[in-house]
Amino acid sequence: MYIGQEVVKRIEALAKNLSLADLRNMLTAKGTEGIGKWVDIWRLFSPASKINELVDSVKSCRIRSVDELYENLTQFITITIIMPGHGVLTL
Repeated sequence: MYIGQEVVKRIEALAKNLSLADLRNMLTAKGTEGIGKWVDIWRLFSPASKINELVDSVKSCRIRSVDELYENLTQFITITIIMPGHGVLTL
């Protein structure tokens, strides 16, 4: 299943209970997370800045094990659902 399909399902479910103005407000980006270049990594679109942070953490030994890498990736995957210019949806 594609993330895009899940995003559409989530928006449709929210749209039943919210006005269009409320939905637009919810999807409006807040802060700077996800602004800038995005990359395709493992078929997930992700802010390039987050990939660079992860690589730097491995290179600098802040991430020292596969378990720590996994923990960082699982936190990171939620971040990949940030839609540039549209806000965040948690699926």
